[in-house]
Amino acid sequence: MHLLRYIKVLCAVLAGGLLHYRAEAQKKYYVTQIDSEIGMPQSTVYAMMKDSKGFVWLGTAQSLSRFDGSRIRNFTTTGLGNTHKVSGRLVRAIVEDADTHLWLSISDALVRFDRKTERFTFIKQRTGKNSEHVFGWPMAIKDTKVWCIAPTTGELFYYDYQTHKKRVILTNVPFLNDTYRFLNNTTFDGKTGIWVHLTEGLMYINLNTGRTSYFFSKHPRNQAGTPASAVTFKLKKDTLLVGTSSGALAMHIPSRRYKTMLNPAVFNGSHNSAVALPASQSVAATDFGDGILWVQRAHGMYKLSPVLPKFNKVTPSTHPGFNGETSVRSILSLNDSIVRIGTGQNNYLYNRRSKQFLQTSSADILISMPGRLIPTSNGDYWLLSSKGLRLYTARTRTTECFTNPDTLTPETKWANSIFKVIETPPNALLVSTESGLFVFNKQDKKYQRIPFFGNHPTRFPLKDHEGRLYITMDSTLHIGRLKGTNWIPETAPKLGYYFRNGFEDTLHQVIWGAAWNGLKMIHKKDWSMKIWTKKDGLIDSYIYDVLVDKKGDVWFSTNKGISRLNLKTRKVDNFRLSDDLQSLEFNSNTAHITADGEFFFGGVRGFNHFYPEDIKINTRPAIPILTDFKVREQPYKLPAQVGETSDIQLSPEDNTFSIDYSAIDFFSSGQNTYQYRLVGLDDHWINAEAQTTARFGQVPPGSYTFELKVANNDGIWNNTPRQLRIVVPPPMTSTLWFRALMILLLLAGLYGLYRYQLFQVYQKQRLELEVTMKTQEAERQRFAIELHDGIGANLATLKLYLSALENPKFPSKELSQRASLLLDTSFVELRQLIHNLSPRTLTQLGLVEAIRKITADICQSHQQLHIAFEHDDMPESMEEITRINLYRIVQELLQNTLKHAQATQISIELRQLNHQFQLHYHDNGRGSLSTQTTRGNGLTNIESRVMLLNGKLHIDTAPGQGFTILLEIPS
Repeated sequence: MHLLRYIKVLCAVLAGGLLHYRAEAQKKYYVTQIDSEIGMPQSTVYAMMKDSKGFVWLGTAQSLSRFDGSRIRNFTTTGLGNTHKVSGRLVRAIVEDADTHLWLSISDALVRFDRKTERFTFIKQRTGKNSEHVFGWPMAIKDTKVWCIAPTTGELFYYDYQTHKKRVILTNVPFLNDTYRFLNNTTFDGKTGIWVHLTEGLMYINLNTGRTSYFFSKHPRNQAGTPASAVTFKLKKDTLLVGTSSGALAMHIPSRRYKTMLNPAVFNGSHNSAVALPASQSVAATDFGDGILWVQRAHGMYKLSPVLPKFNKVTPSTHPGFNGETSVRSILSLNDSIVRIGTGQNNYLYNRRSKQFLQTSSADILISMPGRLIPTSNGDYWLLSSKGLRLYTARTRTTECFTNPDTLTPETKWANSIFKVIETPPNALLVSTESGLFVFNKQDKKYQRIPFFGNHPTRFPLKDHEGRLYITMDSTLHIGRLKGTNWIPETAPKLGYYFRNGFEDTLHQVIWGAAWNGLKMIHKKDWSMKIWTKKDGLIDSYIYDVLVDKKGDVWFSTNKGISRLNLKTRKVDNFRLSDDLQSLEFNSNTAHITADGEFFFGGVRGFNHFYPEDIKINTRPAIPILTDFKVREQPYKLPAQVGETSDIQLSPEDNTFSIDYSAIDFFSSGQNTYQYRLVGLDDHWINAEAQTTARFGQVPPGSYTFELKVANNDGIWNNTPRQLRIVVPPPMTSTLWFRALMILLLLAGLYGLYRYQLFQVYQKQRLELEVTMKTQEAERQRFAIELHDGIGANLATLKLYLSALENPKFPSKELSQRASLLLDTSFVELRQLIHNLSPRTLTQLGLVEAIRKITADICQSHQQLHIAFEHDDMPESMEEITRINLYRIVQELLQNTLKHAQATQISIELRQLNHQFQLHYHDNGRGSLSTQTTRGNGLTNIESRVMLLNGKLHIDTAPGQGFTILLEIPS
């Protein structure tokens, strides 16, 4: 029986290997349709080109479109062909020059597309005094020459965009021009020449020499093959593949040898399907050298990628026969091809070779019986039913149920709620239940409880190849053996190590355990344990099942997909929905390995199966690109498109901006992840996951570098970031030159203020000097008048008296008396004049006594005048200049009143208030002699003295109302 089973396994392995070999003979591709569903304005593509930056450009009847692998950006040609000579918008051919600008034909007119400004320019040439459009399809650019064909005129020419001149090389060339499909495969070999698609055969023109060669043509210079009309052709290294209506040809270009091939493969793949293309047949497709095939069809463009979905997915959407409940609870191989898929309500038989479900009768016991199947060594099955163990005998196709009688108490009523069953040779089963662990004897069909575990639920019985058992109870892992119903531990219990289920890894001599808090690894040599969690690279720490493949890689299902751990590199590969997982959530106890090594994992939407060695990681790096730049969520006008520039200069108020980005990646189907940072603001990389916009607000002034990295669908990072320098200048008030200007202005202002103060001091000194001089001059004039009118007149009269004494006619005694009186009067006036010039009482007695004395003298000499003087005690610290000038002002006021006012009363008040000396003077005179308009010397002297003391002067006078003056002088 064992030999027969081994033979079956060997046959299955050989059959699987043969099938695998046959599958490898046909190369498979994953099909993606590029049409209006992803943004194309029109499905039919008439021209295609891959540029030096990695973009694929497509020409349609309405636009020039750019494809980066996941997104389409359209540059509409609507409105460009609006002249009577250029009508239409059809883009027919696309090539790229050394400056990465594109040259294309729009309705046969030659057009240049500027990549930086994204503008179309129709090419014109001068013909005499006029200019006209250049018509042609660009096919190659060499140096500054754009080589073109013109099917409508039969010309082959080049246009030199440096000299702006067109030169025709050949005329009357019979170009192929299918007016319905606009088909022409003329192409540049990338070196020296152009292969031209003719109505019959092909022509090759050497761009260096201008020599032409013909192939599969009736031309006299035909070098290979019999005449044939080429439906399509393509270059593949040094081989020319030509497809005709009757077959295919392959010509080795250097030797001119060719052979016939099978008819070109017909492509009929649908969107998101995998197609196999035989290696022995050619396909009418474009290959840019990266392994991707681009197929142009009448109703769309198809991208055939060699990167396939990693897993075979079985769900109701992929297999209509899989209906009802889709949450898979068990998976078991019944033979080399058939796998039993168990759900909570139904069971299915799945042929993993044909990848289809079998049509079976509901009377089939393996279909109708619920619960998990446990295969036995003799080909029978034990089933885990809700009423206990059930044995299915394959020979008789009958079943028998064995209920555990230990369900009599509340603590043991769940004894038939079975989690797992394993065989413990020679003739027993170990049964894990909700009410404890039991041994079931297959001969006497009786249950025996293992006392060590009591009534506690035991959820994880695993037996290694040495017969050792691993059992989880109450979050503790027990490792040991059974002798009858006695538990014999081999190591101390592992507290806190709860296992849901596990797998023995004989390659690494470890036990793997699946748990809610990570992937756990037990080394059997020393029973040490390691836990793998999200910090170690796992996409999720909730583990359902674990399997190990032949290479030693550890596969495990989680709550967020399937992951693979390489123990040598410690690298974790996490697989996603884009890899064709049934869903992100899986179920426990659904992992299964078939005899030929195919893996199965069951989940809540179906199951996945795959050969681990077929799962390849996509190592092709994606290229990060920038697609848009906005300020405050509004489009921002740049000198060049953000993807074509490396430097952006902003204004100070434009410091809130966002950057849109994407990736050039034709292998990841848009499943890219990104990282970015703004160096200078924050040097830490930000994990953006699949988000394609980076936003920055209120960025301080400075120079920054935005860096973007991208990973492909398998997490392989392109560590060369795309960089964009962004300068946010400071406000004008914060710039260095502005600050320097302000400092200069401040210094200039301070210097100006200093000069102004010097000028003011100078002016003040000059004014004080002028006032002093005027005051002195006025004093001299008054002194001169006093001398002239008083003493001078007396002396003149005295001289006359002295002369008369000599005349005997005049009486001498009378003249002597008069002369003596006149001399006494002069002495009095002289003393008074001296006293006025330097009053001794002012020095000896002070200001108040000096004013009192002068008022008393005036009252004594003018009996009709009454003077009232009121005062405060003046401080002894009064400055001499203040005291003298106050005294002189009072003197001047009294003199003015005596000479001009005709007053009978004078009042004088001298006070000290609020750090000021106040002098209030009033007379009841006629009041018209000292007005603002008729100022005398006396009033001018008073004003000069007040100004000298930095005081204030207020005069109030009117005709007939007396004279009042108020002086305020700082004390």
